This record gives sequence, structure tokens and C-alpha cells, in this order.
Amino acid sequence: MESKFSLKDWIYIRMTSIAALSRKTGLSDRTIQKYVSSIDALQEAKYSTVKKLADGLNIKVNDIFLDPSSEKQKKIYDVLEKIAQ
Repeated sequence: MESKFSLKDWIYIRMTSIAALSRKTGLSDRTIQKYVSSIDALQEAKYSTVKKLADGLNIKVNDIFLDPSSEKQKKIYDVLEKIAQ
């Protein structure tokens, strides 16, 4: 299983905000917040919407955690803990 970061973690990693990502992508703050809060909502999003999010974060669509059945979600806290050691 491949490990990937959640949309919330990518926003943190890129040191941005939902508002800034909204401006970059043209998606509303509310829409992005919905995708940050719900993996189900993100899974149901159009590919073009997920692509906008990925482009706004300068990552590939494939880098975003989308499917619990085939991917393992990386936890940003685990990565930061390893870096701190």
C-alpha cells in the first residue's frame, strides 16, 4: 500500500491556507473546507476539481490521499516526529 498525505496535511505542508488555495484554484473556501473535512466528499469530486487542488498545491493528483481501501494515509505528525529526531 502506498502512503499519501491528506488534503489537510498538504495545505499545512505547503504553508498555505484554505483562503489562499481558494484564490489559486477558483474554488470557494466552503468547497475546499468540505473536501478537507470529508474524504467521502473528496472522493466524489470531479477529477478536474481535484486537479485544481493539486495544481494549487504544486503536487500531483496522485499525491493526495483519496482511497482508504488501496492507500495508507501518511500522518504529518509521524513525519515531523522523524525529522525532529
